[in-house]
Amino acid sequence: MKYDYTKALLYAYPMLEELEASLEISVENKALLSYKSRAGALWDATKILEEISRKVRLEELKNLVSELLSLLTEEELYLLEYKYFRRKKVLFGRFGDFTLPFSERSYFRRQHELLSRLRGLFAARGWTEEALESYCKDLPLLPRIASEIGKGREQSIRKKRSFGRSSVQKSRSLSPVPLRPPRRTNTAMATAARQTRQMAMMPAVSKPLSSSMGGSGSAEVSVR
Repeated sequence: MKYDYTKALLYAYPMLEELEASLEISVENKALLSYKSRAGALWDATKILEEISRKVRLEELKNLVSELLSLLTEEELYLLEYKYFRRKKVLFGRFGDFTLPFSERSYFRRQHELLSRLRGLFAARGWTEEALESYCKDLPLLPRIASEIGKGREQSIRKKRSFGRSSVQKSRSLSPVPLRPPRRTNTAMATAARQTRQMAMMPAVSKPLSSSMGGSGSAEVSVR
């Protein structure tokens, strides 16, 4: 079974809000600078609508993951935080004293079982792996993460942890580039050009899917 897009969504979850905000600013910039465009009003409007569609879909995916997280146990939430989300404030705050008293083998088995459960929860709401792939194929960051996972390069997204340690390491190469509103017209033009280059790798937006679719030695995992 492939879990590429399920995993990609988990890795990207802590960044979805920032990506959403970046697209919102990009839409505003394109609208403000449309009077300088030589491509024509129809082309400009189409590009703006494509980015609005991406923003809406990112928000929908963020809400989907948040809904599923509310169904998990504290142990399952810790496992996700430890492997995928890696938010220091959460690890050293909410889970500061949290430990999992089982072996390294059991840890990896439980991670696999949790991923299978999440995949089942996605599918029960109509979000199969194929549906996620279709829905995410032109969204910022997600196809790149899924591609790395599919090529067996998951460590390029998050460096492998030593079992029982808590170093939180993030991949700079896959971090979203924040898009900020321009302060002057000439700055705005440069900003819009940069954003156009950033978005150029994304294919034309497809019709959005509906959200209603359908070592056995003992060890402890601790954030201390």
